[in-house]
Amino acid sequence: MRGRIFADLGRLEDAQADLETVFAADELFPGTRAKALVGLADVAGREQDSARAREYLDMALRCSDIDDNSLIELLIVSGRLSVAEGDTSLPTPYGRTFSQTKTPPLAKRLSRGIKDSKAWL
Repeated sequence: MRGRIFADLGRLEDAQADLETVFAADELFPGTRAKALVGLADVAGREQDSARAREYLDMALRCSDIDDNSLIELLIVSGRLSVAEGDTSLPTPYGRTFSQTKTPPLAKRLSRGIKDSKAWL
C-alpha cells in the first residue's frame, strides 16, 4: 500500500491522506480496510498519538476479513506502542519475555519489529 511506503519515508501527512482514502473507498479487496487501519495506527504511533493509534487497531481487529499478515502487522504496531508508552515486558504465550526464551521465527520477527520501535521514541 502506498500509504505504508509514505510512512516509512517519513511523509506522515501523505501517508495519512492515502490510507484514509483507501479506508473510505466503497469497493475494496478483502482485508484491505483492515490493512489501511493498521497503517493509520502506525502513522498515529509515529506521531506519538497512542490513543488514536489504539482506536485504529481496535477497529482493525473488528474487521471480519482481516488476514494473517494484517494481524502480524497489528501485533508489531501494538508492540511499538507499548514500548513507546514505557512497557517493555512484552510477554509471550509461554509467560516469559522475548529475551528470556528461544523464540520461533514469527516471534523473532515480532520482536525485531518491536525493537525497531525506538524510532518512535
